[in-house]
Amino acid sequence: MCKELAEIVPLIGKHAFLSLSIDDLFVLTRFLPTMGELAHYLEVRQVVAGITGVLLFDEIDHLGAYISKNRFDQDISEQQAKDKPDMIVWDGMSKVVDHHFEGEDWETRPVPTQKYPSELLGLLGALNNSCAPGWLATETHIRNYGEEGRKDLAKMLESCRTTLHEHNSRYFQFIGEQSLFIWLQKIGVPCNTQIVEAKASAAAIATRTANMIGIITFADPNAGYKSADFFSVKVPTARNTENSAIYEDAEKMRAPKRQVALTTPRKAATVVKAPGRNQPCWCGSGIKFKKCHGR
Repeated sequence: MCKELAEIVPLIGKHAFLSLSIDDLFVLTRFLPTMGELAHYLEVRQVVAGITGVLLFDEIDHLGAYISKNRFDQDISEQQAKDKPDMIVWDGMSKVVDHHFEGEDWETRPVPTQKYPSELLGLLGALNNSCAPGWLATETHIRNYGEEGRKDLAKMLESCRTTLHEHNSRYFQFIGEQSLFIWLQKIGVPCNTQIVEAKASAAAIATRTANMIGIITFADPNAGYKSADFFSVKVPTARNTENSAIYEDAEKMRAPKRQVALTTPRKAATVVKAPGRNQPCWCGSGIKFKKCHGR
């Protein structure tokens, strides 16, 4: 309620603050046990905290909305833009949390969580274990994907990881408003980061992507992911003698056969400019982008 007070309004957008009780912290610790989960929730939570005219009953309603809808701040913004109400009140979102604590066996009962494919949880776990600079922003980016986006990313990861029997490394791109370039390196094989960075730059040029996040992960074709590190993808603005090899590689990547070879047949569907939030999703589901891969 504090954001509705005139004295507080000048602070919004300048100073981030949340009012949490000890009970709130207890619940958040149980439902969001890793730093990556908590950081993503707080990021979404803070967006909602800064929207004047929007009220959720308490912190548990915010947590329930996050578990049920992930980027519930976007749902609220769309509701504001569509209906233009003076005030939006969300109540009853805490049900998923409240139900967990019903009964005497709540301490041993599985905690309700957002749905993630096991393959993607493996990558997130590797990021969390590494805690390398930039890992939180990288994990937040991945957690922004909706259910369909998570499934597609997991399929690409598994397709590449399971072929590390035959290859020392694999890579692919996942295109969106902010794209991913993921390089999978076989555990025990040294990784040449200069080659990785050059390949990522070529991928960004090939897909005309100005904003791309890079991930190098060491993986085993059978045992999963050991570690994962973020790296900044540099996208050249003009061709010159120093980066001509990168541009030549980008031209090869644009070839249809090469695009499929880089990853899986889904690649042909992902190497496109991200549609608008209200346009049909690029995956062919028939659902609006905002409700499918755009969330």
